[in-house]
Amino acid sequence: MRHFLYAAAALAAFATPVSAETIAITGGRVVIGDGSAPIDGGTVVVRDGVVVAAGAGVSVPSGARRIDASGKWVTPGVFAGFTRLGLAEVDAVNGTNDKSGGRSGFSAAIDVAPAIDPFRSPFAVNRSAGVTRAVVAPEGANSIFAGQGAIADLGADSNPVTRARAFQFAEFGEDGSALSGGSRAGTHLHFRAMLREAQDYAAGRGNFDDELLKAEDAKALLNVLRGETRLLIHVEGANDMLRGTDPAVTRANITGILDIAQARGLKVLLIGIRAPGNYGPEWQAEFNAIWPDLAAQYAVPMVPSFFIGVEGMDSADVADLLQADGLHPTTEGVARIVEGLGPFVETLVTSIAR
Repeated sequence: MRHFLYAAAALAAFATPVSAETIAITGGRVVIGDGSAPIDGGTVVVRDGVVVAAGAGVSVPSGARRIDASGKWVTPGVFAGFTRLGLAEVDAVNGTNDKSGGRSGFSAAIDVAPAIDPFRSPFAVNRSAGVTRAVVAPEGANSIFAGQGAIADLGADSNPVTRARAFQFAEFGEDGSALSGGSRAGTHLHFRAMLREAQDYAAGRGNFDDELLKAEDAKALLNVLRGETRLLIHVEGANDMLRGTDPAVTRANITGILDIAQARGLKVLLIGIRAPGNYGPEWQAEFNAIWPDLAAQYAVPMVPSFFIGVEGMDSADVADLLQADGLHPTTEGVARIVEGLGPFVETLVTSIAR
């Protein structure tokens, strides 16, 4: 990893000087990021903090500071899709932990942007590893709605927030269950009830319950209901996915992802998963048809099942590859899955590098 994200790490580490000078990163294996093949011995030129040229045969401007990237990969910066960067230095020390609203009593109204501290060590650690942008989400303390997250850049300056209140964050899964009295069913009930309370607040209804939502929280959730603020929901585990959701909704979601990938010229490997039979044969058949249908529609390669390396084995052998819950693979099970998926992934990577 240290040799792979060289450009991102170099640019971020020299964030302050970069903004005031021209830098040329030379001799590395350059990845442009547009799907084209890596360029051996390429050059990247950065002027006043902006990449102005990248590729083969790029001239190095006179007076530019050179960074020799020989033997290293030079890539665009990494965007970290879910973090709490800048909100805590040491989790166990309350004085350095601003990840949640604490005992304030507020939930959805919390805005993490003012609490993001770019001088906390995790910023520098991630910056040196090549992370240049990050989603920063709050942590739930009083409610499954934890508050409003932000987009931050990891440049070495005192103003890291590029977009405040970028999304409302909701915590499902184990943490959401704990915040709802230890019940996943309670998590979903809380979710619906709090959105309904926000509607009641907006309508001025007398039955608005300020014990469930404070007025400021209700105002924040109204922005979600109006489509003005995006909602980011964190889920984990099979219990959060296998809830009998209408397969048409799943199909629409995957279709949306493929539409975006196709519009951006990105190559895709579609990995399906087989539905359980507990919602009936019709539901199961409709769900299982999603993957081959969309693979054919978008002309993308497909793996029939994520568990391709395990399926087809005797039940007794499969049992040895799963943990006690019968759902999650053991270390050996993961190895079998990777072995099964590996050739498909290798083919995709090879096609991208051509």
